[in-house]
Amino acid sequence: MKRSEIKSRIRDKLEDKSDTGVFYTDAQLDDLIAEAQELLVGETKSIHRTVTVPIRPGGQFIYLTSFAPDCMMPVRVWNSANTYRLQATSIDNLSSFHQKWTTVTGPDPQFWFTVSWDIIGLFPRPIAGSGVLKIDYLAWPRELNDDDDFPELMTASHDAIVILAAYLGELKKWNAISAGNFFQELKRHGMFADGRSNIGKIIHRTFNRTGPDNRSEYAQR
Repeated sequence: MKRSEIKSRIRDKLEDKSDTGVFYTDAQLDDLIAEAQELLVGETKSIHRTVTVPIRPGGQFIYLTSFAPDCMMPVRVWNSANTYRLQATSIDNLSSFHQKWTTVTGPDPQFWFTVSWDIIGLFPRPIAGSGVLKIDYLAWPRELNDDDDFPELMTASHDAIVILAAYLGELKKWNAISAGNFFQELKRHGMFADGRSNIGKIIHRTFNRTGPDNRSEYAQR
């Protein structure tokens, strides 16, 4: 659905059928749709993108938002030069492996870890700055440009945008009963339950890997 069609359906659900709107203006409905999109994508983690980042000599940390401002969460990191997929680890694992792990260097990074939501680190610290990394990440949805623009989410999710925007609209009107009805309708779509299940799998896959202590190449450094 185009944004104009989504807005029309939201007005129907909010019983705000005037062309100019009684409770909500067009601009306010645009904001509701944008908020609903972000909440839905934040829950379902349904948008995936890839960004390429150069490997710099001695560069151990990568600020993701410098290369991908829409980044929500990194998922996988690949070395394009040798198609090697870096293993995910954590700062705790690295610290237990080597107290001075930041001093360990190597020709190519073999592990990646999160420092914060927008920063990842590489281990070992690369000596040479050759090649690029491909970083797969979960992304926030892009903004809709106008009423003829379509949401980035799959068409099957457009109904959920309408319901979620109506739910948010009723909350802003302090209409708890009607908001609760919309929330129950949204749960029947199964979007929230599926999102919680999927992100749980991603977190387990990303952060529960074994640390680099099983890599004999660096065990003696």
